[in-house]
Amino acid sequence: MSGKAIITWSLQILVAGILFYAGWSKLSSQLNSIYIFDQLSMEPHGRYIIGVIEVTAATLLLSKRLAATGAFLTLGTMLGAIIAHSSVLGLNVKDDGGIHIVMLSIVFISALIIVYVRRSQLPFIGSTLKNKPIF
Repeated sequence: MSGKAIITWSLQILVAGILFYAGWSKLSSQLNSIYIFDQLSMEPHGRYIIGVIEVTAATLLLSKRLAATGAFLTLGTMLGAIIAHSSVLGLNVKDDGGIHIVMLSIVFISALIIVYVRRSQLPFIGSTLKNKPIF
């Protein structure tokens, strides 16, 4: 296995682990998740929907063939979280010391790297990006 493949798989496993934890906290109605979605006026339906999306993205990231799709889905979800933290929630949610923002940043940057490395595997547009540098 090449160094690039090891790094990519490591990032996929890291992101999947964080997403499984975050999705489970939403689906199991943990108090922090309820508080966050209550602040966003999305409780409980939005919390369940986002939880399912996060668990789905995590599952896709663990598949060689669907990892790019999972990373792309993760990017969209994290973009929504960035907007929520920037507009309503703020950087420090319930005095957590900014841990939500740190985890959000790790997941977003890692998913961006995974999408870039596996861009040729993206449905519909992957064949147009195959072996072509983005920059």
